Amino acid sequence: KAVLSALYLPLGIVNLFYDKTAAQIRTKFIPITDLAFDRHASDINDIEYVAYKYNQSAREIREKLERKFYKAKDDRNVIAQTTAGSERIAMRDLYIKSREQGRSVWKLKTYANGTLVREATFSRLPFHYGYCIETTPSINEDEREDEIAIYGSCIPEIVWELQEEYNIKRNQKIDITENQIDPPYAIDKDSGSVAISDIAARKKFIRIAPGTNKTIKDVITVMSEPGTYGLSEEIAMLKNEYEIATGVNSVMTGQTSPSDRRATSALQAVNSASGTRIESMLQTLLDTMLQSYAEHFVWLIYKFTSDEEFVRITEDPQIIEKIGDRSAPLDFDVNVNFGTTIANEVKIGQLNSLMQVLAQANMATPAISGEIIKEILTLILGENAPIEAIDEAMAQMQALQQAQLQAAQQAQDAAGDEGGEAPDIPDRDEHPPSDDELDRAALLNGGI
Repeated sequence: KAVLSALYLPLGIVNLFYDKTAAQIRTKFIPITDLAFDRHASDINDIEYVAYKYNQSAREIREKLERKFYKAKDDRNVIAQTTAGSERIAMRDLYIKSREQGRSVWKLKTYANGTLVREATFSRLPFHYGYCIETTPSINEDEREDEIAIYGSCIPEIVWELQEEYNIKRNQKIDITENQIDPPYAIDKDSGSVAISDIAARKKFIRIAPGTNKTIKDVITVMSEPGTYGLSEEIAMLKNEYEIATGVNSVMTGQTSPSDRRATSALQAVNSASGTRIESMLQTLLDTMLQSYAEHFVWLIYKFTSDEEFVRITEDPQIIEKIGDRSAPLDFDVNVNFGTTIANEVKIGQLNSLMQVLAQANMATPAISGEIIKEILTLILGENAPIEAIDEAMAQMQALQQAQLQAAQQAQDAAGDEGGEAPDIPDRDEHPPSDDELDRAALLNGGI
């Protein structure tokens, strides 16, 4: 929802926090109308305060008052005794940026029904927000005073003028088509009379009474309408401009034409070239929202998960002894990757071609081909790729090849010492390879 909001609206917002009651991390989508930012901030990173409005049930507020999570001098100012548990109470959170002990913190004040019920301090905001399209301030300084610089642009804003023109052309085409199906009539009263009710009822026969020396054509005339060919051309031109503005073409949406009946590699190249606009939008969203969200998510896992779950996540039984006390600050780096399936297919095809070239040049050694196979499996299966199994198979292949070379060398040395011919080596048909050896040979030769 936040990504869609960043595409169709000037901002996408999520709330990330650890729910101690449920003992798990939660992500909540926040509509942009529920969060207010520092109006005088110069950019998205220059915010001094954030205000958040939401509704909370009376039952939940009572529970938090009983647990002293919310504190008030008089609970009756917060919620009345007669208030039903399902009734919603207006809540307001105000986060103000401050500084304590040489570091930036956010001080929170929570108001329930206008009464202060909570004060707390956080090292970071629970909100993560960003946009997909950058925007620039207005040239008009009077308009710039009312602009909030943290918001970006969005796709509807880019194609707004195109959409207006598109609506005009489509409505004109609809009107022309409707008039062609049910045309208007011109009637000359001086040349005779016509039964208007027959025309309105769309009857097969229309009663007409021509005057003296007058014909039916003199009395009634069907109004002609222009063709729609010119409008269809303009609508097609607007469609092309839409694709340029949004970065989405017909190939990406699956609406291919006869001219697009090309090889898969050619279509992949078209998509790779036309997806530059989309890639730039996702990169902007990554820099403004996704990166901070991922870092906060990892920090919550590090801070609040149990030792058993932390060992299971990291897959390292010694991780608790290695990191020690988890209350200490965590220094880490998060790399957020994104891409398309088509991009992966292009890379897989290139790696397969490389494997074939190496095999033809007799350079498909386990050290080279093993790394390429691991890269291909990672692109196909992702993080679940059996990389360790490939390493083990390659090690066994190398050991088998080394043993065969040593056996051949020993046989050659023995034949040289005896001065006779080398002993016969049995044919492979007499000792066929096992299934494991065939699988390893297939991996070595680039077969997936």
